[in-house]
Amino acid sequence: GVGGPPFLSDLDEGRRGGTLEGHDTIVKLTQAAAPLNCAQSGACEPTKMPVETRYLDMEYSTIRWSDLPYTTYGTSGPKALDGIEMARIAHGHPDGDPTLLMGVVNSVSPLIWDFRMVDAMLAWAEANQATIVTPFLLGGATAPVSVAGGLAQQVAEALSGVALIQTARPGAPCLYGSFFQATDM
Repeated sequence: GVGGPPFLSDLDEGRRGGTLEGHDTIVKLTQAAAPLNCAQSGACEPTKMPVETRYLDMEYSTIRWSDLPYTTYGTSGPKALDGIEMARIAHGHPDGDPTLLMGVVNSVSPLIWDFRMVDAMLAWAEANQATIVTPFLLGGATAPVSVAGGLAQQVAEALSGVALIQTARPGAPCLYGSFFQATDM
């Protein structure tokens, strides 16, 4: 899935700013589409809602309109903790730590982890939630132009994130994510 686009677009209304109703629709369509097996909180940003709380509305929308496994919208430790708490309430695990959701973290290439991403990944790790470690590489800008060089950097960055997670909680679930895009100079 995709997270955070500020616009929606369809054949009836064309391109427009993201809304919570649009987010609800995307989650419902994901739920209804048999080939899709995972929902995404933050499928579009409800841009007119307060930035400080809209992530909670998107999280609730995802939990309310889908029973699929989902990727939470935790772009910081406090937001990750809110998502974990909402998943625990929704799934009836107030005190346990079964894996209920996935979170995505991105390194700042080349090989830098900023505080917000580390804070979120540690919150998920400590609560035994799955973390998708996805280096954000731009070939020719933040990564080598060659595929071999870019992939070597991607592996190093992904494994550095996995190492941080495993240091916080050995055995915490991790997934290898990939974003490797060429930059047109």
